[in-house]
Amino acid sequence: MKGAILKKGLKLTGWVLLVVFSLILLTTFAFYLARGLILEKVVSRLNEEQPGEVLIEQMLLVPFLNFPDVSLQLRDVHYFEKAGETDTLKDESILALGELYVSLDVLALIKGDYELTEVSLKNGHVRAKMYPDSVLNLERALGISFRAAEEDSLAADEGGLVLPEYGLNLDRLSLENIHLSWKDQCAGDDIGLHINSLESAFHSIADSVLMRLKLNVDLDEFKYLTYKSEKKRNVQIDTELSVDMLEKKATMDPSSMRFSGLAMEVSGTCDFMDVPYLDIDFRASNEGLDVLNFIFRGILDMDEIEQTDGGRISLEGSLEGALGDARLPALKMDARAENLGFMVRAIEREINDINFRMALHSGEKGDLSDAHLEVKGLTARSPEGIIVTSFTAENAIEPELKLELTGDLQLDGLDQVFEVENLSMLQGHVRVDGRVEGRMDSLKNFSLREGANLKAVLSDVGCRYGKEQISMVNGRIFMEGDSTGLKNFELAYNGDRLSAELKMVHLLQNLLGGRQPLDIGLLFLADTLHPFALTGDSALTETLGDEISDLYLRASLTVAPGGLKLLMDKGEIPPLHLQLDSMGVYVPILPEAASLSMDLELGQDTLNVSALQALLGQSDLHFRGRLLNYRALLEDDSTLLSMKEGGSEPEGDSCKKIALDYALNAGLLRPKDLLTLNDSFLLPPAFEAEQVQDLNLEGSLVLPLSVIRDDSSDLSLQLRLSDLDAGLHYYPNDIRDFRFDLRLEGDDLFIDDLSGHIGESNLMANAEIYSFRDSTMKELHGRLELKSDLLDVDQLKDYRLPGLFPEEDNRAEAAYSASLPEGPESDTTMLVEEAEGLVELSSIDYPEFEFDLDIRELRVSVFDVSGINGRVRSTPEKIFYLDSLTTSGGSGGKIAFNGQFNVSSPTSYNLSAALSISEMDVNDLDIEMTSEEGDYQLRDNFRGVISADGLAEFFLTPDLNLDMGSSTALFNYRIDSGALINFEPLQAASRYLDGKDLSHVRFGTLRNSFPMSLVDGRIVIPLTVVESTAGQLLIEGEQGLDGSYLYLLRIPKGLVKEAVVSVLSNAGDNKEDEIERYKRGKFVMVTVFSDGETQEVKIGDKREKFLE
Repeated sequence: MKGAILKKGLKLTGWVLLVVFSLILLTTFAFYLARGLILEKVVSRLNEEQPGEVLIEQMLLVPFLNFPDVSLQLRDVHYFEKAGETDTLKDESILALGELYVSLDVLALIKGDYELTEVSLKNGHVRAKMYPDSVLNLERALGISFRAAEEDSLAADEGGLVLPEYGLNLDRLSLENIHLSWKDQCAGDDIGLHINSLESAFHSIADSVLMRLKLNVDLDEFKYLTYKSEKKRNVQIDTELSVDMLEKKATMDPSSMRFSGLAMEVSGTCDFMDVPYLDIDFRASNEGLDVLNFIFRGILDMDEIEQTDGGRISLEGSLEGALGDARLPALKMDARAENLGFMVRAIEREINDINFRMALHSGEKGDLSDAHLEVKGLTARSPEGIIVTSFTAENAIEPELKLELTGDLQLDGLDQVFEVENLSMLQGHVRVDGRVEGRMDSLKNFSLREGANLKAVLSDVGCRYGKEQISMVNGRIFMEGDSTGLKNFELAYNGDRLSAELKMVHLLQNLLGGRQPLDIGLLFLADTLHPFALTGDSALTETLGDEISDLYLRASLTVAPGGLKLLMDKGEIPPLHLQLDSMGVYVPILPEAASLSMDLELGQDTLNVSALQALLGQSDLHFRGRLLNYRALLEDDSTLLSMKEGGSEPEGDSCKKIALDYALNAGLLRPKDLLTLNDSFLLPPAFEAEQVQDLNLEGSLVLPLSVIRDDSSDLSLQLRLSDLDAGLHYYPNDIRDFRFDLRLEGDDLFIDDLSGHIGESNLMANAEIYSFRDSTMKELHGRLELKSDLLDVDQLKDYRLPGLFPEEDNRAEAAYSASLPEGPESDTTMLVEEAEGLVELSSIDYPEFEFDLDIRELRVSVFDVSGINGRVRSTPEKIFYLDSLTTSGGSGGKIAFNGQFNVSSPTSYNLSAALSISEMDVNDLDIEMTSEEGDYQLRDNFRGVISADGLAEFFLTPDLNLDMGSSTALFNYRIDSGALINFEPLQAASRYLDGKDLSHVRFGTLRNSFPMSLVDGRIVIPLTVVESTAGQLLIEGEQGLDGSYLYLLRIPKGLVKEAVVSVLSNAGDNKEDEIERYKRGKFVMVTVFSDGETQEVKIGDKREKFLE
């Protein structure tokens, strides 16, 4: 019967277990199928209720991990301050966990209660940050204010609101590889720690909690109020805590703790009321070298030393006080060493009789103004020496120090004692003796007591630090009153012998945060220096050479009050004044020794160089300048990135740009002094003989910071040249008074108010050039406004540097050597220069550009053009459009052009224009007309003032001579107050005038009734009336450049019959003859013909005969 009952019981139990397992499996299976939907809804609900964003990559249910409890596993959990940061700032999330496990009690869950039995966090970080507005990043993420929530909670408590009770039985809480950080941007506090492991268990019923805690954590960095530590420290705790929730008090039973290798026993209480209050006692568990190493902040190498018999050291203390409101619990610590000693294993050397007593009291104030540290009777002996010292320090705000030190030490092997990374092979002897006592007042002025004196004499000291070898260190380190420094100091650094004298005034005061300026004087000498030995950088050797010699440097430096502390705490360059009195050095890459002196001042945002003098070879440089906002150059990229990502970007151009004002003067600058490296001249060899004389260069430069920091940003700058004066040895023209304002905005260039003089030439210009970097000139376009009183192109390009263009010189000489007449070398040179004077216009690429010209005189080669005014437009097709372009003659009058000048052909240029000449002296028309038959100029046969208008298509040769054979023109003209000079048709007809000389016939007016034309190289002159001293003459016909002509002359009959001398005029005749105006009368027609070699004169109109 009993067996049947047992069998039924087992069967029922089996069914129950089967049902439970089935339910678990069904639940797990259902959760597995719907896990994505559940995860999506949970995350969506969380994100809807707050500004922050939760991101969970995966959620799993693990039913049998902690059976019968159910475990929930979350992977890659992130919590961001605001939505939209998930892609760009994943490393800046408030919370990031690789894995999160949560176990729930199933039975309690069935009853409707939520009991967590286990929580596990692995591989992640938690970042807490307080912004300058005192708001936490977590508050921004949750969209709440903890301060307001606390006030509401207090109001609820006063109103009698009773919070519901809850129960918590947490069997296990574990953390593994979790990094915690706290940054307070208000107070500057910065705390970072890494939890290697944390194992804890909680048991809570109503108002009490029992907790077992085992913690292993690394303190990476710590800065809180005046406390600061950057050394990594390890803390291990194994403890049991009991927390009374009603009394708000935690009690720590005697527990073990290891701090940076020191084992301690710790116990105490913590009241966590409105202001937390600590009361903790601690005592070192051992009495040996571990305690000594802890006191001296871990400098001993515990693996290399071994404690000897006898002696002891003790350490005990307490931490008691309130935590908060700029107050800290008071730390009291007492340590005492008696006859402690140890053996250095590597060198079998003992250091013994270590005795001292130390008392530390931090006080309760967060600024440590009531702190006190005293070390009495610290002694240590070795067979080779002894050291005795006492030290007292009080009040971190207004510190008071007292130090007495006496020692005679042999340093050999002491590197084995101290745990200093990379230090080895320490040797030599040091003798030290002195006493220092001083106090800082409320104004941060530190004053030393009278008689303060400390000195250390070094003899043959040496060591190896990493790969660097320091040896033969001899000299004296001294402190006398306010002065600290080096005297007769010598050392060898990687084989290079160095000597130095150094004096620093107020060094100790600045190290303690005093407000006195730090004054430094330095003398440095070295016969030889090897850059690679000093730095290990082979690139520096390639730059400077293998060996630097004869280095001499004397300088003084003044650092502003508080500057040294700023440099040490934040790494920022403080305001300072550097005076480099003299410096000399020989660098092998330079041709000669160099010397330098300089006066430099660094302000808050300004760098001033007031007197820099440099002598390199024979080149003497003087420079002064000012760099504004130079600190922006020292900011790292993360600073700029933070300003772009929500930080407040500085306002004003001074924060976004740097500006340089400069002035450079030199009596003589030789390129071979400045640009010769390793016996190689960097410019073409011809420039090695050049010299710049009497250089004066002044101006300013403004650059956006983005141009310097970001290579991809558009180039933008503002350059002002206030004055440029210079002379070149091989350039006969002085450069004077040059100035301009230049703006570069991306690919666009703007030049304003450019002016200056070169020799006799001067210019004033404004320019706008768009897409100026386009070398193809397809996109380049712009405008130039040019004004000048005189532009002498030949003078401007008269650069006489020998050998600058050797190939061009050889080609020119070869082309002309056969045709040049024998004569002085200067004549040959002149002709060669004249042949090379003009550039082939067809070989140049032209952009789309406008030129507004106002040039009083332009000299180009043999041309002298006056009064150029108007607009010229260039095009990529090599066509210049002349828009109302005018030129003036030297004696007055104007020529106006409207048309185009085509220079696309390399064989000839084409000028097609409507021309208008207004009252211009014929002598100013310096135009040479050329054809295959010869050359011709209008002034060869005419004098007077000409006015004309018409149309023309002129073809010019590449040397700008008029090609008559190809040109055509049609003009109306008038010449007043002129003369016909050596006009061959008149001279040929003079035989019928009783042999009268008509080589110079003055006239009042010469005008044509019909347009004169130029076709096929021949000038066709229509009927022209000449009112002259010889009477009224009518001339018509045509003439070629080969000397041939065919004219019909109508000569007054009276002139033919009467041989009256008074109506004839010679070139040298000063007689004021009467010019007879045209009137009707009888004329004798004379036909004059020449084929260029022979002449014929016929009475009557015989032109048809000659044409046949």
